[in-house]
Amino acid sequence: MGSNTVSSRDSDRIYKALKRMIMIGELAPGAVLDERQLVEQFGVSRTPLREAFSRLREESLVVSVPRRGTFVADLSLSKLQDIHEIRVHLAELCGRLAAKRITDAELAELDRLIAKGATADTNPRIAGMLFDLEFHDIIYRATRNQELRQIMHRLDNVAGRVSSLSDQDHLVEQIEEHVGIYQALREHDADLVKQRLRKHVEAFSEFVAKILSR
Repeated sequence: MGSNTVSSRDSDRIYKALKRMIMIGELAPGAVLDERQLVEQFGVSRTPLREAFSRLREESLVVSVPRRGTFVADLSLSKLQDIHEIRVHLAELCGRLAAKRITDAELAELDRLIAKGATADTNPRIAGMLFDLEFHDIIYRATRNQELRQIMHRLDNVAGRVSSLSDQDHLVEQIEEHVGIYQALREHDADLVKQRLRKHVEAFSEFVAKILSR
């Protein structure tokens, strides 16, 4: 196996691990990502670590400051409000495209995810956030528009991180909303998918705004 392949696999492993830690709040906003410590923790050189940092920057999860280092990106109510204005309209676009283009295999993925989510036995708060991200990613993939999918990932990352800071969970409400979205997708009803996605995104944004305003 070539060194480039090994480095790529290491980078992907580090990226996934750090992203999960950021998303579930193990790495708090503003936390320093110490290169030396992380190199030792993951047993890698600095190259795959910096490649992972680059991917996290692209998703607005970390920021790098010259001569200071890399930090977990901060969160703010004003930033979330800006994101909501964009996210709610792009969610409708995703719904319209997905309703037309979603495959039977992707519908089956959503069905399995809902069944698994309904019986989640992990921390309900974290389970709800991870469930929501996975559900939406299947929809984004179904749009067959990679640029749109990447934009939505960046927007969802911010909202998801805020929800992980709450001491409340809304897994039951989420699953009920997602069942409705799934049913509309199964019928390929673009208008109904758009309506239910918009309602879901707005409800989630209100939930997150309450967390930040405390």
